[in-house]
Order: sequence, then structure tokens, then C-alpha cells
Amino acid sequence: MFREQYKKLNHIGFQENKNKIADGLSRYSDCDDWGIKESVFQMLDKLWGKHAIDRFATDYNTKCWCKNTEAIDAFSQNWFGENNWLVPPPNVVWLTLGRFVTEAVEDSGIGEDHPLHDLVDSFSSRLLDSRSDSTVRKYNYAFKKWKTFSHEHNLTYLPASPIHVSLYLVHLLDSGATYSTINSVFYSIKWAHDMSGQLDPTENAFVKNIVESAKRTAKAPVVKKDPVSNDNLISLCSMFQGSNDLTVVRDLAMIFY
Repeated sequence: MFREQYKKLNHIGFQENKNKIADGLSRYSDCDDWGIKESVFQMLDKLWGKHAIDRFATDYNTKCWCKNTEAIDAFSQNWFGENNWLVPPPNVVWLTLGRFVTEAVEDSGIGEDHPLHDLVDSFSSRLLDSRSDSTVRKYNYAFKKWKTFSHEHNLTYLPASPIHVSLYLVHLLDSGATYSTINSVFYSIKWAHDMSGQLDPTENAFVKNIVESAKRTAKAPVVKKDPVSNDNLISLCSMFQGSNDLTVVRDLAMIFY
């Protein structure tokens, strides 16, 4: 008897309009519940150094192992002086950047009672606008090339030696790279060092002069087009000889003028 009742219950369905609460919950998506792929984290962990604390960790997406939880509210803790891993929920991205800027400003000696402290919010906004998404993608691609070259020649890519960077640029130029490529490499290395707080090798005179050399010598080859021949002009006129369109007649007259 129990089995028969179970079979009946198992086949009972509910119409959508009579099950609004459960149906609504099943379609709900929490936009703040997200994480970074492990492979991406490992790449950034190698690029920017070992991260000490995951400020917005959950039990299923944490990237930095810690024995104990520091606090429930990340914003109640002091972040300064740590290599923090920050992947905040989208609704607190602005607060996260603002927190970093605030601590940096206050650590410089400008406290809350200082008149310049009022510029913190504008400071954060300007930082967000410093690079476009496409620029970051371009820098990341160029820096990966530098990283591969460094591994192949047993060099340190971050922080990089100015001499090693110069040799890499010379290698690219001797391989036929254009100034555009050299420029992307130069700024990608500068960007990576600035973001990680390392000494910038692109400030070195050797590196700067190699880039200036590329500006003068590594230009894309000029490909001249073949001149228009008499046969081309005759063919063009034949193609439109029956046209009554004044625009066509005007264009032909301009060509032969």
C-alpha cells in the first residue's frame, strides 16, 4: 500500500501559477556568488607574488589557505602591508578600491581631519578610469611573451633587470618586430611592475633608447600600389558607359581630370 501511494505522489505535478514561491526561488541567481578559476589564480599568484590573505573568501572559493578566520567583515580589518587576494562581490567593488586608497592616503600622513582627505573618493574614481579593458588585455598578452622569453633564457621576469629587458627588445627588433610591438612590450612591462609595486626597469636609459631607436628604424614596410593603367581607365568607362547617374558621371570626370 505504501508503495502504491508513493508512486502516486511521485507523479503529481504542480501548475506553475499554483507554485509561484518555489518556482521563483528555483530561478533566482545570486550575482554576488562567484569566484576565480584556480588556473587564473595560480597565474596571478606567480605574477604578483604569494598572496597571504583572501579577504572575501567562502568555504568553497577560498584561494589562500589560512588556519583561522581573521574576521567576518573584511572591511573591519587593516589590509595595509599585506599581499591581499581580493575578489569582492560586484556590489562592493567600489568599497574595496576605496578601502585600499583610503589606507594608502592615511598611511602617507593625511588623516581624516586633513582637507586633502576629501579627495579620496575622486582618487578611487580616477584609478578605475586609468586603463580600458582592451588596453589591459593587450598589456597582458605582451607581458606573457616577455615571461615566456625569460623562462627560455633563465631570466627573472618580475622584477626584471633593465639589461635583460633591453636584450629582449633588441631580440624582437632583430626578428623584424615593428615599433608598435616594441611599444606594447615596453608599456606591458612597465604596467606589470607598477601594479606589483616593483622597481620599474623601463625607466632605465638603455631601455628608453632602444624604444626610441625602434621608433626611427622599425617602421612597417611601405607597400606601394600599382599605378592605374590606360586599360584600367578604358575598362572603367566601358563599365558605366550607359549610366545616366550624375554621380557616376561626376566621379568619372574627376578621375580623368
